[in-house]
Amino acid sequence: MIEPVIEVINLKKDFQGGLFRNKKVSAVDGVSFRIKRGEALGLLGESGSGKSTLGRCLLRLIDPTAGEIYFKGKNILAMNGDFRPFRKRMQIIFQDADGALNPRMTVKDLLLEPLKVHRQLNGRAQETAAALMAQVNLPADLLGRYPNALSGGQRQRIAISRAISIKPEFIVADEAIASLDLIGQAQVMALFNRLKAEQQTTFLIISHSLRFIRQTTDAVAVMFTGKLVEIGKTTDILNHPAHPYTQALLSSTNTKLETQS
Repeated sequence: MIEPVIEVINLKKDFQGGLFRNKKVSAVDGVSFRIKRGEALGLLGESGSGKSTLGRCLLRLIDPTAGEIYFKGKNILAMNGDFRPFRKRMQIIFQDADGALNPRMTVKDLLLEPLKVHRQLNGRAQETAAALMAQVNLPADLLGRYPNALSGGQRQRIAISRAISIKPEFIVADEAIASLDLIGQAQVMALFNRLKAEQQTTFLIISHSLRFIRQTTDAVAVMFTGKLVEIGKTTDILNHPAHPYTQALLSSTNTKLETQS
């Protein structure tokens, strides 16, 4: 049996809510799943269903209330000081690139920063930066610019390139294509599929785009009020949803797509 890259067991994340912050709100409530090497799990659900909180828990950007998270057989929640080496093996792509890009750094410096931090820069800085730009279909003549001189779609692709620059084994992509046009979305789809095939990169892909989910994921989980209500192969879930919430969610999303087309 192939050991999963990511295994989540009964994960919970509670926040304090209510007017006087005296109530417990379960953003993630007893979630369990596995993702094998080189595969992508898509995560669907309404805004506020707990998807982003779950993604951040997997990388320990926030600590869960209870449960277990295993990365290649090791419980990362049991690690303290020894978790740092795992950071470069697990990356996240946020929806808001502006929060991930230092406005005082040039594009070149932004792209090379992760490589310098993890001592992976081979000395050919200009060539390396240009190659990273090419991966996300951006011209090298943008390397000297600052983020505020780029479009929102260009900034998002820079954020994606930063995340994949150190060749992580696991990536959480949280609405990674939301700010991209259709051509940009198709390019990122091709990039993710290439990373899966060539580098065996494993993904958790959070997205409202059924097209993106259908073309990049192997399995889909549906989240509702912090719980996973359905999980299975992508084609099975999207073509034959069993849970009433999944049926309603997919129907609503398809209607929006038809309206926009």
